[in-house]
Amino acid sequence: MPLYRLCFEDHDRRTEEEVGFFNDEGALAYARRLSRGRPVELWRGEALVHRDQEIARVRTAEPA
Repeated sequence: MPLYRLCFEDHDRRTEEEVGFFNDEGALAYARRLSRGRPVELWRGEALVHRDQEIARVRTAEPA
């Protein structure tokens, strides 16, 4: 069973949790339930499985 790293972002804080799941779909469904509406990033080892658009926009924004 592979380990997945779930990452949630709230404004200026990032929360991470490692969980074991049998597949990407199960891990993403669990992350969505746990997120409570926060943007989600899902990693399997070093491979990015899923990233919500909100996180992508925050990371690529130019500093003012």
